[in-house]
Amino acid sequence: MESAAYVRWNVFAATLDDILRSRGMRLGQLDDRSRVDPPIHPEKVRRLKQSLHAPKHFHVLSADEIDLVVQALGLSTREKILLRAAMLATAVEAILMGRIPPQAALTAAETLLPVIEQALLDYYGEFDDTIRGDDDPLLEEDAVASAPEDLPRSPRPASAEASDDRDQFVELAIDSAWAEAMDLIERAHLTLVLAELTDDARERHSGARVAHATLTHALTLLVDADPTATWTTTAEETRSDVRPEQFWPAWATTRRDCAARLLRETLEDEGSAEP
Repeated sequence: MESAAYVRWNVFAATLDDILRSRGMRLGQLDDRSRVDPPIHPEKVRRLKQSLHAPKHFHVLSADEIDLVVQALGLSTREKILLRAAMLATAVEAILMGRIPPQAALTAAETLLPVIEQALLDYYGEFDDTIRGDDDPLLEEDAVASAPEDLPRSPRPASAEASDDRDQFVELAIDSAWAEAMDLIERAHLTLVLAELTDDARERHSGARVAHATLTHALTLLVDADPTATWTTTAEETRSDVRPEQFWPAWATTRRDCAARLLRETLEDEGSAEP
């Protein structure tokens, strides 16, 4: 039985961690250009790692970032499907968190993960060359690595190893407005990623609308908390030396623009579909 001393709270981050460990990597190496090029921004990697150690943090990678990892590491079709299942399980966890005890929410999400994975495997077909849903960015034909018969599940890290990770975290001295805004930003990003990955037009529109409104509210909180703050421009987002208090508002603005674009696309699709 897993030790109670170490619980990984973000199902998506934990699943990605397992996949990376099966290749001799760790989450902290996603910002290493020698491993992933272009690398994932250090602030996103930090939030991913943090989300393992504290409940109610649901940072996930975007579809484009997942594609970077897929290409860099040559992930199998099975692993790509597992990452998508983990994304959906994390969405369930986020909905349940705050409504039931945190441990119960995590247990429910972890219990659902293999069920969702199997459902996706049944839908897309197991490891054949004619997987349905070719427009899914997570399920493109795997020309790099063949899928194993069963995905290796790395044992979860020992408590001592987890402590080493936690020692690396240097948290910002943030006020309640920043904390609330970051929670909104993470949840909106998860909603938007799910909207970007679905083929259902109504779900895409609904997810984009909710994400846009939530990100707008988060940015308003940050402006109200510090009207004199200066944020980085979109072009500067990839700089590794950008401070967290500059990076996240700029990134949230970019994601809000993505949500607005997705809203326009769904509205245009709906208009073109009318008789």
